Amino acid sequence: PFSWALAKWIGMLLLAGLAAACTREAVPVAALQTPIVETAPPEATETLPPVTVVVQGYAVAWVPEGENLKIHNPAGIAGDAVGELAYNERGIRLTGNTSSLGSSNWVEIIDARGRQGWVNAWNLTEYVPSEAFCADERARAAFSAAVQALRSGDGASLARLVNPARGLIIRHGWWNPEVIVSPSEVEGILSSHQDRAWGTVGGGGFTIQGSFREIILPELAKTLMDDSGRVQCDELELGRTVEQVGWPGEYADLHYFAVHRPPPENGNPFDWQTWGFLFEYIQGQPYLTGLIHFYPDI
Repeated sequence: PFSWALAKWIGMLLLAGLAAACTREAVPVAALQTPIVETAPPEATETLPPVTVVVQGYAVAWVPEGENLKIHNPAGIAGDAVGELAYNERGIRLTGNTSSLGSSNWVEIIDARGRQGWVNAWNLTEYVPSEAFCADERARAAFSAAVQALRSGDGASLARLVNPARGLIIRHGWWNPEVIVSPSEVEGILSSHQDRAWGTVGGGGFTIQGSFREIILPELAKTLMDDSGRVQCDELELGRTVEQVGWPGEYADLHYFAVHRPPPENGNPFDWQTWGFLFEYIQGQPYLTGLIHFYPDI
């Protein structure tokens, strides 16, 4: 189980509201002194006025950096390709027309240049500017509640926070493919012994195999229980032993809280970890969508 060091950290997030995040300053875990609470006390409410988050159309998502999303007409991959959207394209509007094709849902869109056609709804996300996300107390509260659920083994609470459309997407190492836990599976994932393949170590041949509680939860604990850790909003802090690694391009217009555990002072420089808690807005409400793990690829 997680320690009260994590509880202090989560309590501080609820009270301080990651105020430093809007200026992109890290919040040190070691400075946290407030115990966890179910809801913010009155003084926290006074310092955190309600924030209205305005969704500004749609953006492309789940398309790797440098690749494009084809616009089809009519709907479906068999339809003619009438244009392309960049992996980080914004300013997309929906016409309201939809088409169900097998297990996928297609939506008719108009892009920022006025082109009209159809794309798979999986590849669109509600666009909210980073500053609005980092100021959204609902997102901070959901982040805090997610970590509390992980700490206490409360799968039911975790499931209520998770994206109802995508489920919980997990990557053990940024180089590994996504493991998608469906919304119906999330509640039982903290206690389940179901084996899953999480990818490979360092991109090599050794396969990471085991349950969430055996493989993922211990790695989360290493970072979340460490008082030297730091948390930031939409800023990714990594160890110095990696180069040219950034937030995955397929999540360019989604948002996250990143928790970084630096290597020990004068210790092994490869002994660091970062976890990104990925969020997506659905009808203006932030939901936990993914857990992205960064660590040395050796």
